[in-house]
Amino acid sequence: MSLGTLAIVGAPSVGKSTIFNRIVGERRSIVEEERGITRDRLYAKATWLTKDFTVIDTGGIQLKNAPFQEEIRAQVEIALEEADVILFLVDGKTGLTGDDNFIAKLLYRSNKPVLLGVNKSTTSTRSAINPNSIRSDSAIRSPYQGLTASALATS
Repeated sequence: MSLGTLAIVGAPSVGKSTIFNRIVGERRSIVEEERGITRDRLYAKATWLTKDFTVIDTGGIQLKNAPFQEEIRAQVEIALEEADVILFLVDGKTGLTGDDNFIAKLLYRSNKPVLLGVNKSTTSTRSAINPNSIRSDSAIRSPYQGLTASALATS
């Protein structure tokens, strides 16, 4: 049986590498305060509810042409092709941004199940992210599509 694959995608500094490290259970990805540390794809094996799968950490996608942005987008495109399920991570403190809408359109074109993850959220910021506020042509068709361990296990 082949392993399913989860790609973690989002804008810079939303916590993709931190979530990646939590999922795999060890510090495999570099986590820094500085934006843009992750540029390539990073792979690791993980287990959730007795199901083994592969997790891919990716660099942050942004609209502005920052250093290495073209290369980062190319790496994310490869991760999207390899993924069975995508975790679209956004920052609960800042709310949805233009970068998030740009990424949502990219994920919509992937035609893969997308989970919306809100990171850095506290009780006072929980209402800042409303999945319905993402444009209707974005990736989020159903916020909980694929939210099972079996979605990551392929035959």
